[in-house]
Amino acid sequence: GNTNSLTIAFMRTYLTNVISRYSNSPAIWGWEFGNEYNSSCDLMDQGINNGIGLPQISVANGTPSFRTTNDLPYSTNFLVAFADFARTVRTMDPTRLICNGNGVCAPNQYNRFHNSWTVDTDVQFSNILSVYNQSFNTTHFHIYPQQIPYGNQPQFLNRPVSFDGYIQASMAYANAMQKPLFIGEWGASAVDAFGTNNLEWDRTNFANFMNVIVSNQVPLSAVWVFDFIGQAASCNISWTNARSYMLDQVAMANNQMYTEMGLSPAQYVLNVTQSTNGTITPGLVVVNQGANQTYAIAATNANYRIISVTVDGVNQGAVTTYTFTNVSAAHSITALFQQVPVVQVPLSATAITYGQMLSSSVLSGTFTNTVGTVVPGTLAFAVPTLVPNPGTTNVPVVFTPTDGTTYATVTNTVNVTQLPSQTPPTITTSVSGGALTLNWPLANLGYRLLQQTNNLNKGVSGNTNDWGTVSGSTATNGAVITITNSVLNKYYRLVYP
Repeated sequence: GNTNSLTIAFMRTYLTNVISRYSNSPAIWGWEFGNEYNSSCDLMDQGINNGIGLPQISVANGTPSFRTTNDLPYSTNFLVAFADFARTVRTMDPTRLICNGNGVCAPNQYNRFHNSWTVDTDVQFSNILSVYNQSFNTTHFHIYPQQIPYGNQPQFLNRPVSFDGYIQASMAYANAMQKPLFIGEWGASAVDAFGTNNLEWDRTNFANFMNVIVSNQVPLSAVWVFDFIGQAASCNISWTNARSYMLDQVAMANNQMYTEMGLSPAQYVLNVTQSTNGTITPGLVVVNQGANQTYAIAATNANYRIISVTVDGVNQGAVTTYTFTNVSAAHSITALFQQVPVVQVPLSATAITYGQMLSSSVLSGTFTNTVGTVVPGTLAFAVPTLVPNPGTTNVPVVFTPTDGTTYATVTNTVNVTQLPSQTPPTITTSVSGGALTLNWPLANLGYRLLQQTNNLNKGVSGNTNDWGTVSGSTATNGAVITITNSVLNKYYRLVYP
């Protein structure tokens, strides 16, 4: 309690250095004395017996080798420090919020201050709140709703008080003191009363606690804790962990209070969860009620593609843009991207015989990733039941990677040759306008039409050298030949191959 002590002098020096360095930073919006010092204050003999609240011993840094009752923390000491802290901060920062950092008041916080373990009355609770916050411009404490009530221990006038009742009482006293209530820490823990990680229990508690803060219109409160890996198993909240829904609930609660308190415009968080191999732009934004916001979704490069875009849990397909229109609530958007395997060994398909389906052909080929590693998977015809026409047909094939999470399914094409029917064809003929028309079944597409000219007395030669191929006949199932009067005899036949 001595304003001329070395401890107070050190505090002033420390504050001066910190505030000088950070007072112009937009990241700083308030100054807090410390963390919940009132919890270990005024414990009398219990403090020395249990070592609660005693300063650490560090002989190398000049502390005594043991502690005595003279080292126990008392509220009278901290009230002097609170006042000096507030004066020092205010001389350097005239506008920002200042608070004490106290924890929730114990059931006997006032009477402990006056050397008694008796449970506080309503009036005494109001008094201790006033005393602890007299040097500050807020009524401040940290509170974790599971702390209220303390088992079966009563709070005021020998009656149990719920979290809602505690906040109602605190709001009433804060309004009477004309210092807005600031709950500097509150939250739910994923670890339940039995020490078990229970996300459903966590979700229910958080929603209930949030409703209490909203229904009582607490002016300012801060949820513990965002993106703090040190409490990953209990209190940590991030955009990507199982407790991310809490951020949306906070945004919705803020907007509800904006509306109920007549403040405008209401604002909503549009949360973006980025994933690898692509981007959603812009990222997280806060928009006014009624606004529109368009997002662009793009893969990193041509080696990747959009697989799906999910908005508020609903798959929108592989869209490249999405617009939130007339925003009236918080929303979320995320996208998935996959690597596109590329052909390394060219695709090929074995020939099939006339009348067979594509499934009778054997496909081969190899796909690799961006670093040249073979991507395992299956290659199949897009329509395996298709029976193509004789000849060569370009048909679609689908490569399905075994790892469907990392790699995308790819559609490509391959040439398939269907061999013609081996049934001897029948050639039909007709003559019209000085031309001879020959036709044969489509099933024999690919056969060669041969021709030979001999006089009638000699007849058809069996020598293969005497036969010539009619140009283009293998690609069709008919031919039109001009009749030349000077050629009296000409013979035709089909052969394969």
